[in-house]
Amino acid sequence: MLARTQRINLNLLVDHDMTRFLASLTEVVEQISRPDYLTIFIADLLDDDVCTTLYVDQYKSKERKHAVSHDKVSRVCTVLREELEKKDAKKYLLPILATYVRDEQTVQASS
Repeated sequence: MLARTQRINLNLLVDHDMTRFLASLTEVVEQISRPDYLTIFIADLLDDDVCTTLYVDQYKSKERKHAVSHDKVSRVCTVLREELEKKDAKKYLLPILATYVRDEQTVQASS
């Protein structure tokens, strides 16, 4: 995946257009496909909008206020978990567990 190779913060994939990202999760999972890369992506998720912090210079033309979404990580984890469970719950076991942990649902992750 180019974003990982170029060391781009993967939160940018979500923050650039969250609605489009969530709608395209099937394609994202197919393109990443390696469970370890998905686990790294999940572990690196932040509620901060990196378009207003880390990449603010690239988004000067857009009116964006510094935003912290208190449910970004939870929303992404929930939708991603559903997609991974549909695809292959056995293959994606570690990323699925990571979504529970990041979503602070550790009780469900251990059952």
